[in-house]
Parts: sequence; structure tokens; C-alpha cells
Amino acid sequence: MTQIPRLTPLLVALAALPCSAQSGGGEKPAERWNVEVKFADGRTFQGVLTLAELTVEGDVGEYAIKPEKIKEVRIPEQAAESLILHQGGRIQVDGTIVTIADEAFAGRVMLPGEGIKTGLGTLKPNPLKLRTLIFKGRAPALAVASEPALSPGKPKDPGPGVAPAPPR
Repeated sequence: MTQIPRLTPLLVALAALPCSAQSGGGEKPAERWNVEVKFADGRTFQGVLTLAELTVEGDVGEYAIKPEKIKEVRIPEQAAESLILHQGGRIQVDGTIVTIADEAFAGRVMLPGEGIKTGLGTLKPNPLKLRTLIFKGRAPALAVASEPALSPGKPKDPGPGVAPAPPR
């Protein structure tokens, strides 16, 4: 009998704690990435995923891979047996991260729990049905709505059909 089942609660508890790479002074900010999500039944969705890195725990150790280096994440059908749900909705599942250089890192992949923003809303993929997460490149930054600054001394144009205020 193996000791792995007894270690699972310990792994879940430790995964929720920040490691030295996460809490160091140079933590990378999360960025927006265009992604395509493919499911076991053939359906695909496109949207935006916000993250700083994806982590895979494999034979070389824990590897936090930058999204700009990721081509895709593959989740095999039998991954349901390895599924672990973490605080914040993060999901850890057996899978493979394939880089843009076609290097494959297999192990336990930590998927973010925030979901994928689509045109209709937010999709939180069912990990039992998820098969591929394809990175398509950086998404544009969110525009911050602000009123344009007025030049000093120049009154704001009130719009068509409205007389401007007399000068003072």
C-alpha cells in the first residue's frame, strides 16, 4: 500500500501557502491572455484569462511557467482521478504544459479559478470535460473610462443645438 493517499491532505494544505517564488519581491503581475478552451465533446470557447504564471509540479520539481512561453495545456481524459480543488477555486489536475518551443512539462497542473471572460460572461471550465487550453497571445489592456481633460480657459462644448455659455 502506498502512502500517497495520506499525503494528499498535506499537499492540499501546502498548495494554498505561498512559496518563496511566489512571495519574493519580484512577483510578476497578472496579465490578460486570449485563450481558446476545448472540451471533450468538441465544443470550443474563446475568451480572456488573467494570470501571471501556470504551475506544473512534475519530476523536475515545481515549475512556474510564464504565459508568454505557453502554447497550450493538455488535460487527458483520465485526469478526473487526480483532481484536487483548492481555495479560491483553483484546480490541480494531471496534465501537460506545452511551451512555444514544443517542450512538454507533464505533472500536476494548477489551473486558475477566476474563469475565462467571454463575450457572454465568465466561463469556469469543468475540469472533468476540459481537454485543451490554447494560448493565443496577450489580450488588450482594459480601457479606463475617463473624461478628456479640457484646456485651461476653454469652455466645454455643450453639444449640438445648445448655445454655449457667454464668456465671463
